[in-house]
Amino acid sequence: MPEMNGWSFLEEYTQTKAAKNSTPKVFILTSEDSKENKERATRYKIVSKYICKPLDKNSVKELLTTR
Repeated sequence: MPEMNGWSFLEEYTQTKAAKNSTPKVFILTSEDSKENKERATRYKIVSKYICKPLDKNSVKELLTTR
């Protein structure tokens, strides 16, 4: 995203009326496998999963069945 990164997006989005009136699921797909970022992701209620690349079949199946 040229204008903002994913963390900036989460900050902005969680402040919107849409986020407050619904329960979206956000999946973070990243090449960054850091403990700090995984912990940071848990601070957002809308983040359902933090997934590190490469994405494999099992990860996709798990995403499709996440509720």
